[in-house]
Amino acid sequence: MTMKVTVNTRSLELFEGATVRNALQRYFTVKKLDRHEMASYEVTDEHGHELDHDAPLHEGMHLTAEPPRQRVRTVLSLAD
Repeated sequence: MTMKVTVNTRSLELFEGATVRNALQRYFTVKKLDRHEMASYEVTDEHGHELDHDAPLHEGMHLTAEPPRQRVRTVLSLAD
């Protein structure tokens, strides 16, 4: 059996029991992206909850996959 999930705006057909990692692998393959960067991508569900790459998926889920955000480094100066 298969199920459909959406990664960003791309609808994907995956096997029943697939994980976030499986969806990312399919997404990166379809979009011809460098799969070596996949592990660093942050994934959230349709409610904005961050998902682990080992998290199970279910029919109709909508995922957002993004490269990691650059962290802004803040330097504090303490006055004497």
